[in-house]
Amino acid sequence: MSVSSLQVRQLKSIPVSMQVADELRRRVRSGQLRNGASLPSRRALASEFGVAVGTIQQAVGQLIDEGLLLAKSTSRTEVVGMGEALATATDAKPSAPRDNHSSPVVAITCDLKPLSAPGANIWIHTVVSSIERDLTLRNCQTRFINQYNPGNPWLNSAETVEQAINGHADAVIVVFPDASYSESALIRSAHDGLGRTERIVVVSNRTYPRPLYSAFCDDSLIGLEAAAHLIDAGCRDLLFFAAFSSRWVASRKDGAQEAANLIGGSGITFTSEVSDEPPSDAAAFAGQVEMPYLCAQRLLSQGLKHTGIIAANDACALGWMKAASERGLKAGVDYAITGADDRPEARDWDLTTFRMPLEALATAAVRLAIGPNSSNEPAASLCFYPELIVRRSSRIISLQ
Repeated sequence: MSVSSLQVRQLKSIPVSMQVADELRRRVRSGQLRNGASLPSRRALASEFGVAVGTIQQAVGQLIDEGLLLAKSTSRTEVVGMGEALATATDAKPSAPRDNHSSPVVAITCDLKPLSAPGANIWIHTVVSSIERDLTLRNCQTRFINQYNPGNPWLNSAETVEQAINGHADAVIVVFPDASYSESALIRSAHDGLGRTERIVVVSNRTYPRPLYSAFCDDSLIGLEAAAHLIDAGCRDLLFFAAFSSRWVASRKDGAQEAANLIGGSGITFTSEVSDEPPSDAAAFAGQVEMPYLCAQRLLSQGLKHTGIIAANDACALGWMKAASERGLKAGVDYAITGADDRPEARDWDLTTFRMPLEALATAAVRLAIGPNSSNEPAASLCFYPELIVRRSSRIISLQ
């Protein structure tokens, strides 16, 4: 049995094609697969990994969509790396700009609150800055429409998209749209804008249907990989913990539940403690530690009943760890815990967490916005995966 096939079988909770894609992606980025080299044949890779040829095709297709590989012909795929692939995919055959623009006009719209404002989202700032940088490198004109408007708090993502379309933008990139409008509103805007705006691309934590394009990181994968990691660490009794409810919390919980079912079956117990009521300001609330701390105090007053804690995000994890430490319980010794979203405080607390692929999402959004014309249509959705950062909090030394 090859090392590659052994590794694939040990990670049963994660789709095999995703595991293969992760390994090939690692080889490209490490230089093991060099730029300009031909990728081994699908059949050779299937033999190495011990999987079906169709599984290899799915993995290779994902890396072609990401821009790490380039299909030269039906039988040859070339390693080109992120930079060269995007140049080939976008610069060689850009969509023809309308209205005699000297370069494509791409509108960026989002709720970009000042970092000092309640509910400010550092992710949005990072993604917007990366998009603007990539558009500048590709000689595009950028038009920024900020949904954040203290004078008109009811302005939403769908309305700012309409502004961009009416302003004759060649493409629109919507960064982490709000939850105050329905998905159908954006879809309707995309349909209404056809012929006036080339594409509407959504950067989010889930995919959106056509005619929208999506660059996304699926929240369910965070829960799935967190549960798989804790089970590998020896935890058999898992708790998903959140002090508030939202769509992304539910998605992360569902992913954790799926991993527990797939890996452990009857050998793993899985429970959840999630608030029934959504907060009035979800974005601001999700970053607070106080409410998770109070919820964790209540739960821990009944005794530590779970060895593995999957916190919905870093704030929930830090609240739990604070409450647990007051009871003399130490993460990595008495229990294991994971967070998500890679807050700076996670390092101070030695918290295992996940880093979101924000710059990759930005690069993918630009690729989708100004990519090839209809004769060589890009994928409708590009999915990226969170990066697990393992620290002391999930390294179980002893289980009581």
